[in-house]
Amino acid sequence: MPTLVPITYEEHSEIRIKPLEGLAEFTNVSLLPIYDVEIPKLAVSCPLVVVPEGEGYTLSLLCSLSNDMPNAWIDHEGKWVGGYLPAIIRQRPFTCLKNKEDKLLVCIDEDSPLVGDEGTPLFENESPTEYLNKMKEFITILYNSGQRTGRVMKLLHDLDLITSWEIQLSNQGGTSGKIEGL
Repeated sequence: MPTLVPITYEEHSEIRIKPLEGLAEFTNVSLLPIYDVEIPKLAVSCPLVVVPEGEGYTLSLLCSLSNDMPNAWIDHEGKWVGGYLPAIIRQRPFTCLKNKEDKLLVCIDEDSPLVGDEGTPLFENESPTEYLNKMKEFITILYNSGQRTGRVMKLLHDLDLITSWEIQLSNQGGTSGKIEGL
């Protein structure tokens, strides 16, 4: 479980972010949530699915048919081979959350392996670095995109335009199974 905390100079002045080099943590991920702004980049070459989540639905990139199977978009060296790299991966270790006053806060996952004492600093001379400012802008855009995506999923559901389907699978050895929840 990530430890998400708002980014402040007092708490994160010494923090550095390592570059994204491997995707081992996504090797057994079967679904990656995507944002509405990513649909044109992904829909032309990747299977996108609508998946139940809580009381609503989320739009996701189908990476494998189960968590027991390897992610088809990551090779044996942990590199993305799917062309466009989804924002949910690129935004790491940052995200946006709203506080009690409904103010948007850019947060960092302090448990991320990308966070440490090597890499790109978040602050210089008590001010955010260009890197941090660009990430804040990126994360804010993604947050707003996620809100739009959620509203569209709700509208599709409210209009009864989402239907579930299951996939029946079998292999040459006679083993069969089904994938549900898509």
